Amino acid sequence: MSDIQETLERLTIETLERHAFMFAESRLTPPEDVLWRAQLKFQGWSKGSITIRCTQGFSDMMCDELLGFDGGSADGDLTRDVLLEFVNVLAGRLLSELSPDGRSVMLESPRLLDAEVDTPNVERHSVAFDVDGHAGEVVLELHNAP
Repeated sequence: MSDIQETLERLTIETLERHAFMFAESRLTPPEDVLWRAQLKFQGWSKGSITIRCTQGFSDMMCDELLGFDGGSADGDLTRDVLLEFVNVLAGRLLSELSPDGRSVMLESPRLLDAEVDTPNVERHSVAFDVDGHAGEVVLELHNAP
């Protein structure tokens, strides 16, 4: 496993625990029934994107945990905002740790994707995870890795 892959996995699990109060376990396969895709693009010492892909159950659980709701009370707008904030927090932590010599990157505003986007010729790292039977995946794509 590469250093980038190990860092992605460690920080994804840590950020879920510390930011969203969710205790995740790694899984071998990405989620099959992805409903939500939140992505943040960046450029600087490297150019690329960080995307969280998740099921409805995972996104509902994240809203419940972060906002103190009981049993899926969140609507689509709140779900969107929570996922966008999560990818923003994870990107900040991940890119800071991966940065060679503390160099910075410019972050775009996170956004939702309507569909899967297959980007050719990129270095791709991903970590799939499960939280109480609900699946998600974080994907890091680097166009010019350090």
